[in-house]
Amino acid sequence: MYHSNKSVGTFYYILLLLVLCSCNSSSDAVVKETSATSATVTTSHSWAGQTANGIDLYNIPPKLGSLSLFELQQRAKQKDPEALYELGRRYGSGEGIDRNPQKAKQLLIEAAEKGDADAQNELGIAYNQGLFGSTDYNKGFRWTQKAAQQGHPVAQYNLADMYEKGEGCQQNYKQSFSWLQKSAKGGFVPAYTEIGIYYRYGTGVNQNFNEAINYYRRGAEAGDPKAQFNLGYSYEIGQGVLKNIKEAIRWYEKSIAKGFPSAYSNLASIYYEGKETEINFNKALYYFDEGARIGDEKSLINLGVMYLFGEGTSADYRKAYNIFLKASNFVSTRYVAVFNLAQMYENGLYVRKNLVKAYALYCSAIQIPQASPNIHFSITEADIHDSITTLKAQMTAAEIAAGEAEITKVMKEYGIDL
Repeated sequence: MYHSNKSVGTFYYILLLLVLCSCNSSSDAVVKETSATSATVTTSHSWAGQTANGIDLYNIPPKLGSLSLFELQQRAKQKDPEALYELGRRYGSGEGIDRNPQKAKQLLIEAAEKGDADAQNELGIAYNQGLFGSTDYNKGFRWTQKAAQQGHPVAQYNLADMYEKGEGCQQNYKQSFSWLQKSAKGGFVPAYTEIGIYYRYGTGVNQNFNEAINYYRRGAEAGDPKAQFNLGYSYEIGQGVLKNIKEAIRWYEKSIAKGFPSAYSNLASIYYEGKETEINFNKALYYFDEGARIGDEKSLINLGVMYLFGEGTSADYRKAYNIFLKASNFVSTRYVAVFNLAQMYENGLYVRKNLVKAYALYCSAIQIPQASPNIHFSITEADIHDSITTLKAQMTAAEIAAGEAEITKVMKEYGIDL
């Protein structure tokens, strides 16, 4: 999704677009998939009932879940580790009993010390997420490792995540990959996806696109939306498989059906650009809008652009401005959102024309740290410098001085922290 030489009045607009290092075209609108160093979906299905990206990562029936609270309490008094775990889980989630994190912690520790792998895994998650207060990766690693060594597939996946990030341990991609393989052998579906990503980037293992596709497909066919997304992207760019946009669309749609955020912006971009299909701004707008609604930052910023130019809808500068304002709250889109807001102030679109504010915003945009070294934008620092040069030609010396004085205020206003 890229605009070249488009104008609204005298408005020359250089469109943002986020692209991962895996993309070759800097004008591509899509965030494709995460890099190997940030590939793992948060593994935290905890006793507090947390999930990641709508995926029930645990998906294992509660132990003794059919027992009444009274029966469970009686068995817990006998120090039955399964009962201790289940009662702790219920205190943690507030299921059929008043939620009591401290009681949950006590019971989980008792069960974990008696060797219950589920309790050990839950304790690891709780310490890693700070569910007992502050985070404690050392304790989180210790309990996760104990569960993983007992063959607990979710704990093995979680341990791989800790080795990948170096949380509570020395970062070690080979160890991470090894534990992912164990988790996959135990039938834990999200592990397939992560193994595919490791093969794709050659992290902890020799790069192998064919193997990446094999694992993506196993995860996708088992219903993992992240695997479906990655398989769709592989078909979109023809990596490890023959390029096939119809297949890309099919897998993106499956991923979207499970609410995977980035699939919305990828699918929207296919329709926006007309990649081996008819350009369809209405569909692009729909998927960007849906993606933005569930919190996809890339969809949000591109939705603002469509409202700005009236593509698939009537032009609406108010909506565009408010969307860019919202996008400025996110690290990944702040760089471009602030630039877009500067453009709107420079040209008086929805807001009153204000060259001083525009100047301060442009200068602030240059200083915003990039969200990741693997994320690139279709606008560069050179583009912003050009915009500043053009703007200064319209300003008096006093206005430029006022703009310089405004920079610190603007940076604070938009949360720009150097």
